[in-house]
Amino acid sequence: WQNLSSYYGETLLRWLTEEGFYNPNIEWIALELPPQLLPQGISEKLSVKAEAYWNGEFGQKHITVSEALVKMSGLLLGELRVVRNFVVKTHAPLNIFELEELRVKFSHVEGASKMVDEVAAELPPPMPKQPSEGWDAIEWIDWARTEYIPYKKWLLDHNRINETAIHQSIMYEERLYRNYPQFLQSFDLLIYGAFRDIQSLLGEGYIILWVLVDNLPLFWFQTLARALVENGFVLSEKPKNPLYLFSM
Repeated sequence: WQNLSSYYGETLLRWLTEEGFYNPNIEWIALELPPQLLPQGISEKLSVKAEAYWNGEFGQKHITVSEALVKMSGLLLGELRVVRNFVVKTHAPLNIFELEELRVKFSHVEGASKMVDEVAAELPPPMPKQPSEGWDAIEWIDWARTEYIPYKKWLLDHNRINETAIHQSIMYEERLYRNYPQFLQSFDLLIYGAFRDIQSLLGEGYIILWVLVDNLPLFWFQTLARALVENGFVLSEKPKNPLYLFSM
């Protein structure tokens, strides 16, 4: 087959296309039609065999995803399925350039987009930048919310440890400890300060549902907020106070 022969040797190609698929009567199908228009039965059986072959390459030869992408045809869903399963199972490191290469290579294969998205979900968020001792409290809160917490969630979900992230969490902890007496002077940046805001709003006639969830990780907050909004509640941020506060 003209397209596949650019990536697979003759012996392997004949194994992939045996059982009557490699014969003069249907050879024109691969030569004349683009790969996404191959008859479904032929494409599926080729994919199954290609999947078996690449499972062996990953399992026995321990090749990397980058090495495999050079050799894969990009014409068979079975090839992509092996990459997806390998990345999900082993949490193999994959950078954004390899992900884009994967997306482009299999762009003509039906069903590939969803699989590539599943691979993308395994990529870690950007590493949090190193915090600065010169930051004010709001900058520390924003850093924790937008950079550290998403990365920490990825580490937990994938059972990973990162020494740099551990050091950053210690910096955050020590900074909070040193400045705690200062925070007590106004309570504006502490959870307790929210109590005064609630009292003020109640005095203005607002009807408020105050939800207290002990030890709720920040990365589940949006899920909780979305559930409340979907059930008729309104989440609003007061312009004078940050939505996220220190809990201590």
